[in-house]
Amino acid sequence: MIAEKLIALESKSNISDMNYQLLQGRKEQKMREVLYNRDIYNRVKIDSLELNIAYGNSRKDFTISYITLPEKQILTEIKKSVEDSIYTFEEAVKSILNIDKIPTRQINYNELTSEDIYQEFFSKNIQIGQIFGPVFMGGYFSIFRVDDWVERRSISPIQRSQEISSLKLSVKKMKAHTHYRRYINSLMQGKTLELHAENFEKLVMNIQTDLKTLSLENPEIKIRDVLYHNKYSIYLSKDDILCTI
Repeated sequence: MIAEKLIALESKSNISDMNYQLLQGRKEQKMREVLYNRDIYNRVKIDSLELNIAYGNSRKDFTISYITLPEKQILTEIKKSVEDSIYTFEEAVKSILNIDKIPTRQINYNELTSEDIYQEFFSKNIQIGQIFGPVFMGGYFSIFRVDDWVERRSISPIQRSQEISSLKLSVKKMKAHTHYRRYINSLMQGKTLELHAENFEKLVMNIQTDLKTLSLENPEIKIRDVLYHNKYSIYLSKDDILCTI
């Protein structure tokens, strides 16, 4: 708000294109914030049963056996073969991936949680021996079996109340983010991005030309510089279209 006031005082009635774009961007950012709070975050409800289950899981350190791959199709196949009682988990991993020893690790809510793993794991009643996934974790897909868990020591009623309040806020944020992703996906459904190859190639040539002259003291190039600086107009005109949505 202070920045906007200073810009208004400085520019008076004549707002430069750069300042106008800054103000317009700030306005649109605020509009997205209002939309998110009004239509997404404030509508998220968490029932007491889910909160109690999540709280119980958040106080446990789980030991898991896991398999991680870039694609989830094989992981789905492994999980299904175990659920259909064709193989044990170890047998399925050995048969399909030829892995003799399955890695193990510990996970808990505080160190490893996201919208996906919360929905797939921490929000559920968990039994030893259950297999979960495939779930997206750390840039890859994983399935894992719960081998054991250790519950943390008892705490006072006040501490418990504080932990539940903090957990409720955390879960609400994750659920809101999940709903927001779905909302964005619904807006973009059916839309495509088509690159105009000839002009995009010209843009790349512009960047390549400048990369050869980059100083080691300032090894950085910004897209906004590419679009607005005169020296990048070697191959492109202002009317050339880079992409169409």
